[in-house]
Amino acid sequence: MESIRPIAAAVNLISSQPQYRQQINEDEVDSVDNVVTSNREKTDFPFIIVQGIFMVALVGFIGYCVVNGDIKRITVGYDNCGNVCGKLNDFTIEHGRSCEAEDMSNKSFLDVSSSTCVESCPPGSTPFGSRCLPAERISHDSVLNSIGRDFQICASEIVGLNFLALGFSFIILLVLRYLTAAFVWTVLFGVMFACAALTGLLWYLTEKTEALIPLAVTSSILTLILILVILVLRRRIELVIQLLKEAGKSITAVPLLILEPLLTCLALGIAAIAWVYFTLWIESTGTAEELYTDKVVFMKNGFIHFIRWYNLFMMLWMVQFIYGCQNMIIAGTVSRWYFTRNKSVLHNPILRSACDMFRYHLGTISFGSLLIALIQMLRIVLRSCRRFHKYLLVLCCLCCVSSYIEQCMSYVEGFLKYLTRNAYIVTSIYGTDFLKSGTKAFRLILDNVLQIAVINSVGDFVLVLSKLLVVIGTVLIALLVTQSNSHIQNQWAVLLLVAVVAYLIAHCFITVYEMAVDTIFICFCEDCDMNDGLARPYYMSHSLMEFVEKSRIVLNIKTEEGITNNAAVVVA
Repeated sequence: MESIRPIAAAVNLISSQPQYRQQINEDEVDSVDNVVTSNREKTDFPFIIVQGIFMVALVGFIGYCVVNGDIKRITVGYDNCGNVCGKLNDFTIEHGRSCEAEDMSNKSFLDVSSSTCVESCPPGSTPFGSRCLPAERISHDSVLNSIGRDFQICASEIVGLNFLALGFSFIILLVLRYLTAAFVWTVLFGVMFACAALTGLLWYLTEKTEALIPLAVTSSILTLILILVILVLRRRIELVIQLLKEAGKSITAVPLLILEPLLTCLALGIAAIAWVYFTLWIESTGTAEELYTDKVVFMKNGFIHFIRWYNLFMMLWMVQFIYGCQNMIIAGTVSRWYFTRNKSVLHNPILRSACDMFRYHLGTISFGSLLIALIQMLRIVLRSCRRFHKYLLVLCCLCCVSSYIEQCMSYVEGFLKYLTRNAYIVTSIYGTDFLKSGTKAFRLILDNVLQIAVINSVGDFVLVLSKLLVVIGTVLIALLVTQSNSHIQNQWAVLLLVAVVAYLIAHCFITVYEMAVDTIFICFCEDCDMNDGLARPYYMSHSLMEFVEKSRIVLNIKTEEGITNNAAVVVA
């Protein structure tokens, strides 16, 4: 019950003082937020130093690979003797018998069939980059050329469809902003209707096939449970609707926040390119050894294997770090919007949140992203060990154990991601370090576990469906456009490209919405906990106050003096 006491007190005050809003002169209340702290200090600073050291070490390791490797061994290829085609080779072959480093400057192509460097591709093969591939192996080349021509033919249509996806995304945001309740309930009733229709169809088919009876019974039970859950949780679903409305208001007030995921995509792209580039250098490094088959291979020692895993770990860490920066900026912006009474004085919330993050909280993000990266790395190691041991009968039990451990780690990773998201929200509000913020976020999760479950299930389902609506709408229009063009030979490729781009555009919008909902829920809980509505006015909007007021029910509460009927509220 402790989790609902602040909200219960809020509703009691609202219901007992219906005219309290008029008693508070907003001009007399500090319009600038006094909840989002401005007195910040660097949090978890040693972790950003550690991450910097790890990055410097990675650069040093890659430098070692550059000195001892040759990236052209991967990009161009080498012959049976380890000579890279198209260059002067200079390396030492251990245990060399018939092979040696040679000058292949005049032989720029690698004939894949014979693994030899040649000046030009022999008959029956076709150049593909710097390699000569058999003609039958690149029969798909004509298909690729055809797809490329299709993209050129309808390039203007593809660009127009991308803008159409952008327009659909704005429409979805407007629907979530102004028609939230109708949209959410339509989705839920649509799901119930679909489940009921599927159940009816299964029962109809059982007249012809009795084998479907267990499936029909299961479907009936699940449909009934779904309907009962929606009916029982209707009050909590209304809270989700209110949070979605508030998230829409915050994004409408700070529309540039929608562009933040574009910076995240750019940063992720740079990180991915760097990882691929580093991986190519790592894989090209090794000691040339001639096998008994008169073929040279580049053997990797233990240090190279360590660098390979180290590079993968740093990639995981950087990806989570980039996502953490995005979450921190969105959380800081939305929390500033929520805890500012007079929204007209809200100046540059995105810039202020970004400055706070870069000046004070990069260490906190580094700490949280490190924990997630460690769990992800452990899962990858377990999966690799399972693949390695699956051929060894003696270690079969170890494979089973590692499989269960990996599955458990997947749940731990999911929870840790959610916990760090909420910890970043708390940090953006109070400026506390990761452990304090994580502890507070964990308590909030425990105190509001049912509300959070509904928000994550109903809210995420609605937002995922919003993405699909954008994709489906864009693809349907693309289908009509491409059907009228007789010059397009691979319609599926054009539709696939349009669908992928439309999904990415919708994802940029909805990602902000998801984080905004989580942030507003935390702010809402903190608002109810800190304020009483009179001496300390609430920051929540009038619509959210009205929802709290409508959520009042009567509970029998035992007191030390006896049992009395007292008005209380459950917003859950």
